[in-house]
Amino acid sequence: MRCEHRAPLLALLALLAVGCKKDGDAEPPRITISAPASGEVVTVPDTLVVEATVTDNTRIEQVTFSVLDGQGMPVTPSFTVEPGGTSANLVVELPITSDLVLSGTHEVKVVASDGEGRGTASRLIEVNGRPRRTRAIHIVGSTGFSPVQVYRIDSTGQLSPGPLVTLNHDIAPAAISSKARRLYVGGGITGPLTALFPDDGSITAEVPSQNILPIPFHTALAVGGSGMLFAASNDGALRRYGTDLNGTGYSAQALSEHRISGILELDNAVVTTQSRYVGPVGHRVVRYSSTAGVEQGAWPLDQTPVALHPRDQDHVLLFGNRNGQGVIEDRDIVDGGAWEPRTFTSPILAVARIDANTYLVSLAGSLQRFNYANATALTLATGTAYEVLAFDEVNGVLIGAESGQVSFIDPATGNVTGGLTAPIAVTALLPLYSR
Repeated sequence: MRCEHRAPLLALLALLAVGCKKDGDAEPPRITISAPASGEVVTVPDTLVVEATVTDNTRIEQVTFSVLDGQGMPVTPSFTVEPGGTSANLVVELPITSDLVLSGTHEVKVVASDGEGRGTASRLIEVNGRPRRTRAIHIVGSTGFSPVQVYRIDSTGQLSPGPLVTLNHDIAPAAISSKARRLYVGGGITGPLTALFPDDGSITAEVPSQNILPIPFHTALAVGGSGMLFAASNDGALRRYGTDLNGTGYSAQALSEHRISGILELDNAVVTTQSRYVGPVGHRVVRYSSTAGVEQGAWPLDQTPVALHPRDQDHVLLFGNRNGQGVIEDRDIVDGGAWEPRTFTSPILAVARIDANTYLVSLAGSLQRFNYANATALTLATGTAYEVLAFDEVNGVLIGAESGQVSFIDPATGNVTGGLTAPIAVTALLPLYSR
């Protein structure tokens, strides 16, 4: 009997539910962009004026304006208004000022919402980005074992009157990312891994040291094409960090009883040099996957590595020393094959890559220009012993440091074109570019 009464009751509830349902708004807002004109040219830095008319049959809740690059990424902060009503003529200004904006076709996009539907309109413009430029050269070093100090040479060649920042720990590796606009300094025996804003030296993030040994904790730092930081430590770990040292989920581990001394990020791999710290002295080249840190190959190296540079995605050039002589080795990181295009009678102190074919090599007593294509080396200068080298890619200038003396060098001739004295013993020269 109860079942007979329940069926009509359920039918009545269903009917009431249908009768009370509110009709949805199926008509999204309509947008008409009247400015900028299609194909309009904007040269960075500039302010783009966007004018749009938005109408809706109910109410315009929100309208967002943005400028996107060819990959759909915003190149300027978006701007949102909440006009209300059913019609609005809106004019907004979007500053396009970043050095990171590249030349090319960009999309001006306007999105309007009425709470239930969204309308979209867009227009293509052409953007002329700023030419790439050198913002500064950062000099890292110390006056002794500690503290670490950073000085800055600005775009006019002037050295900062005092240190940009002083970090109260011992000297350790340093690296810079023009893409992330961060300077990174690793702690030595003491001190954290530090991320700094390179314009004023302000600290943006730190990762505390986990050192339990009486030796420097950070053994190598490097920034690759991704702009992210790779950091190796004396526990054998290799970690990758985002801009302000946030984790990326990437980690790798050195071979047993080895520590990482050099790091190179390629498109499809991360290559390291590693040195044995237990038992007989030994060195290896070890390749890891670029996504998960999985070891993909390890090969013996019969030299003490000094520098590691890319030749192509399957080969690297290793610069190092063996029995007091400098050695350049071309290593295949797929099958491990190797050959030596050049050796020197003096040990290699530092190396700077000019391009895929040309390298400047500092020896104990001379500066050499090595040409890979014909495996030759030309002596550019004698009586030099640059301990640190860096190449300013934008201005085409080689920078070398011997203790606190910093020299600007013509990479074609080896002639010193200028110089300055830094009040610290230089351990790193780090050019910062606009992008």
